[in-house]
Amino acid sequence: MTTPITNAVPLLRAALASALSAYWLQAPINTPRPYRVFQAQDGGGADTSFLNSAGWAGLYTIRAHADTQGEADAALANVPAAMQALSVAGYTVTATFVRALVLPPLDGVWSAGLIYSIDLFRRG
Repeated sequence: MTTPITNAVPLLRAALASALSAYWLQAPINTPRPYRVFQAQDGGGADTSFLNSAGWAGLYTIRAHADTQGEADAALANVPAAMQALSVAGYTVTATFVRALVLPPLDGVWSAGLIYSIDLFRRG
């Protein structure tokens, strides 16, 4: 019998905040731009248990908000390297780029986004 990873979202939330210096869902009011936020894109993921080990997979979006499109794009420049180095103690984490997210400017704020599929598997 496998035990599902019921705390996958909190584990990934902490890992992503640390790796990306980003905020979960939204930045505090009056946060200076540019800044990054991340959120579960698919409602939190799904259990993918197999072969006596529990796994979890879900989509995450990392967005940058800035005063210009160039600043928003630049704020995402180190995200691919950070996602490849993503780690959670006791788990194997794999982050795979899915696609870029095209977002129109809103109220003078320009945005850019990247969507990743993240797999989390318990070691041992």
